[in-house]
Amino acid sequence: MKNRKAFIVGIKSTKLSKKEKYFIKKNKPWGIILFSRNLKEIEQIKKLTYEIRSLFNDPKYPILIDQEG
Repeated sequence: MKNRKAFIVGIKSTKLSKKEKYFIKKNKPWGIILFSRNLKEIEQIKKLTYEIRSLFNDPKYPILIDQEG
């Protein structure tokens, strides 16, 4: 994706809210970081990462995982 901005954002829960989708599409962060609050089970994680990458139609959109805490 071109024109990404130089910041990374997190999300609140295990799913993207409408407000988060709007914010992400509008502001075009370089990537998304996921924390333990975002990760419940493998199928949910697959759906979440697919949904994030679908916002930009980019199968390689950066999704990072926080390993601390």
